[in-house]
Amino acid sequence: DYVENRLTKCYLKKDLVNLKYLYLYNNQIVDIIIPAELVNLQYLDLSSNQIVDIIIPADLVNLQYLVLYNNQIVDIIIPADLVNLQQLYLSNNQIVTQVIPSELVNLQVLYLSNNQIVTQIIPAELVNLQYLDLSYNQIVTQVIPAELINLQYLYLFNN
Repeated sequence: DYVENRLTKCYLKKDLVNLKYLYLYNNQIVDIIIPAELVNLQYLDLSSNQIVDIIIPADLVNLQYLVLYNNQIVDIIIPADLVNLQQLYLSNNQIVTQVIPSELVNLQVLYLSNNQIVTQIIPAELVNLQYLDLSYNQIVTQVIPAELINLQYLYLFNN
């Protein structure tokens, strides 16, 4: 737990294989390397930092919560292998294009508000999605599939 420090760089050791929860929010992290060996990681919170580029290893198959809001992220690839991901927070970044893999069938919560997104296509396979926030973007094309029968909250205002 390195919360609310002044960390600017974070290089995690590969031998932290039993790590399940990692909280690094409210720092000043610009540069971070997440080792692929952290296969037991379930919760990763890097919110409120200054991250521009981040690589999420596909090997983090047990990851359930990925929290990256309030950064400077322009582009991020969410690996299709993160099939246990339930909540994804990417609000308040600089993201222009975001592709959500159709394999993320356990995703329930998706925050993408306050970015620069113009086109967002939500895969029909995300049938467990309950909460979708795309507000405060620049979206001109939005496709919400009829298959999203569990969707309870949809925010599209200020686009």
